[in-house]
Amino acid sequence: MLKQILKESFIYGSSRILVSLLGFLTLPYFINIFSFKDYGILTIIISINTFLPCVYSLEIETALSKFFHDSLMNKDKLLYLSIKFRTLFYLIISLPVFLILQKIINPLIPEESNILCLLIIIYGFTSSLTSIIMTFLRMSHKVKQYILIESFTTFIGTIFSIFLVAKNPTIYSYLYGSTLGKILGFLIAIYFSKINFYILLNTSIKKIRPILKFSVFLIPATIATSINSSLDIWSLTYFRSLEEVSLYSLGLKISSIANILFLILTFTFQTFSMKLIQKNKDYANSQLNKLLRYFSTFACFILILFQLLSPQIIKLIANPDYYQSSLICGILILNYIFYSYTYFSTLGSWKANKSYDYSISVIIGCMTNFLINFLFVPKFGIIGAAFATCISMLITTYSSFYLSHKRNPFNYSFKKLILTNIITIFWLNLYITNQILILNINNFIILLAFISIMIVLIINKNDLNFFKIS
Repeated sequence: MLKQILKESFIYGSSRILVSLLGFLTLPYFINIFSFKDYGILTIIISINTFLPCVYSLEIETALSKFFHDSLMNKDKLLYLSIKFRTLFYLIISLPVFLILQKIINPLIPEESNILCLLIIIYGFTSSLTSIIMTFLRMSHKVKQYILIESFTTFIGTIFSIFLVAKNPTIYSYLYGSTLGKILGFLIAIYFSKINFYILLNTSIKKIRPILKFSVFLIPATIATSINSSLDIWSLTYFRSLEEVSLYSLGLKISSIANILFLILTFTFQTFSMKLIQKNKDYANSQLNKLLRYFSTFACFILILFQLLSPQIIKLIANPDYYQSSLICGILILNYIFYSYTYFSTLGSWKANKSYDYSISVIIGCMTNFLINFLFVPKFGIIGAAFATCISMLITTYSSFYLSHKRNPFNYSFKKLILTNIITIFWLNLYITNQILILNINNFIILLAFISIMIVLIINKNDLNFFKIS
């Protein structure tokens, strides 16, 4: 199984790396063409663009993944049901969403608020329908079609945005270009999935009940997760300034490069995990434990490496106003690591069909995030926002492990996992302290990074043998 995961990870990874490389190469262009304040406003709008599709997705994609390998469910019917239901639901909520968006966007950019709200609605609609089709292709192991759609959508959207911003450097131009890319990507997704519109129109949404019965308990988790992912930006906007939003945004972009590596592995793992939990319990325990140990060790190494390199990366692509962004890169990467663990932590709940377990975990994390943002952001700014996000995801992940273990336990090496995380957090804390207080112990920090990685490798050495994983 590991060989198949690695094979598909390589294909997915090549696509993700090319897409991320394009975004990274264009980042200096957008940072320098927009003012410090305007880049902060653009960040807020992008966070809204990310938040909305999660809210009205109703977690259909997760349910589609869950029932895809169910012998009682027709795969094509699953696709048509999901697309038709989401389209109808989206049309119902579009007007109230538009009115809410006006209240948010108008104070930021009053002269373009209506057209921006409309673009956000269209962007979200095409993005959410494409997401269903992409999930179907991924679960069908149609990797080439998947990466072609993803790569084309990002590439054409970026090209349109660059071209339009060059002619008219406004936030509207950027969003218009991104939306055009999403529309074209959606049309290509329809072509590859070979959707029969006659069957689609005649599909009765009454049969959506089994899907909704599973996904409805995940809706609170989806909303809470979306709030968690955007609360840091919104807190900085409310308590601090748009300039700090810009700083945080760049740190988020740099750390997301590391997250691409995590997504490549977890994204592919999700496809196989639903099959794996149906296997013999001893076999599933062995495979899942080794895969989690391998991932946690790899993630520790990536965090330390990226935190050491982030100041040089930011100096290379941005002006001195953005240099403080490097302080939060490691914290945000740690947040991504904790989120990646949820692909493992939820499997016991999925196996027991208790999808609301994850909702409980995410809601607990979201409440923690609200509290820590309220306490930390006014005083500590971007570092407070990053810590709030990271701590809330830590609580979400470990509460998810606890609840899932109660439902259907998989024998993960929790002591080793916790120890690996403690070593990584200790090193990261020392690195940030050195940067803030200017202790001038850079050489010691680098030496300690090497020692930390060696200790983690020694702790997990028994679980990192490729040849023991079939």
